[in-house]
Amino acid sequence: MAHILILGGGAAGLAAALAVAQAAPSARVTVLERNPKVGKKLLATGNGRCNLDNTAIAPEKYFTADPAALRPLLAAVDAAAPLAWFEQLGLYTRTDEAGRVYPYSNQAADVLALLELHLQRHKVQLRTGCTVSTLRQSKGGYAVQFANPEGDMESLRADAVICAMGGAAGPQFGTDGSAFALARMLPVMSTVLMPQGARRLERDS
Repeated sequence: MAHILILGGGAAGLAAALAVAQAAPSARVTVLERNPKVGKKLLATGNGRCNLDNTAIAPEKYFTADPAALRPLLAAVDAAAPLAWFEQLGLYTRTDEAGRVYPYSNQAADVLALLELHLQRHKVQLRTGCTVSTLRQSKGGYAVQFANPEGDMESLRADAVICAMGGAAGPQFGTDGSAFALARMLPVMSTVLMPQGARRLERDS
């Protein structure tokens, strides 16, 4: 049985875990989350209402030197059809006058509860209070070492690992950038980190 490990129990991690479980029903799927509960940042989105999407998104509404570069990125989101995916899970939504899409109840907690329900149905294991310290390749897969809620060290082997631990912003939600340190333990490409929305200024020589 293949074991797929997701590092991070936020919105991206939970969605990834459910997508894997739906696509590979025979796989064992485990989520490791550092916070005591999953979905902490999700509960804060949209001022607690969970802004799922925006039907009015367009490249010209972003402050950028290259609006054309945004088109394929935004098109990829449309192709993924996130709202259709949520609808398949049984979520009803509403759209306000600005195009912002929320759950019909206007409660982020309902979105989290729905995700947790489907994860439970697919037998996805959610382990909270787990702080990952190392990630390395091992025997055709990966080995992850982490501290459990009691402070004891454990290790798990996985055939594939999805890092969904967030960026360096929002440390109050547990997203302190530690994912980048883990990624650098593997032979993967990394780029220089910059604040979101920042532009690099180059001085003529």
